[in-house]
Amino acid sequence: MFIEWEDAFALGIPAIDQEHKRLVQGLNHFFARTQSGASPEELSKILLSLADDLATHFHNEEVLLDQADVPDIAVHIAEHRRLLQELRYFRDPYEKALQPRELTMDTAQLLRSWILDHIVEMDMRSKPYLRRIA
Repeated sequence: MFIEWEDAFALGIPAIDQEHKRLVQGLNHFFARTQSGASPEELSKILLSLADDLATHFHNEEVLLDQADVPDIAVHIAEHRRLLQELRYFRDPYEKALQPRELTMDTAQLLRSWILDHIVEMDMRSKPYLRRIA
């Protein structure tokens, strides 16, 4: 397993925690398929699904951040947009059936560090505000 979910990642907001778990599962699936030699087409589909899950999650999270009146919401939203843009950039080689192993590992590592960093740093900073509306 590439990322193991830990209770320390939980915000205590069931809907958001479930979405975070789903993102971790999606990343673990991508990593497992890279290790088993999946085709670029399959990896592109997995990344597209992960991008869809991220976009949905970001929308849901942003609604809650707004409702909770989180002070740094603009920074948080900008970070969401940046990741979605980076994910589009990383998907491009898979869509063109180019899949050097280094790129596959770079993609997996980027997503792993971004998802974990985002949850542990940005989302946790919003936790006190979100808990007020939970």
